[in-house]
Amino acid sequence: MLTILVVTSLGVLLRNLIGPMNSPEDIDRFKKRMIPLFKAL
Repeated sequence: MLTILVVTSLGVLLRNLIGPMNSPEDIDRFKKRMIPLFKAL
């Protein structure tokens, strides 16, 4: 449960850094950046 909170907060931080994700391309790019974080956990 704690890891879910950590991943969620990391995702929010990354999303704020990347900016608003309006297009599917932005969402795909965001997912590709999140996958290594999931593997690191």
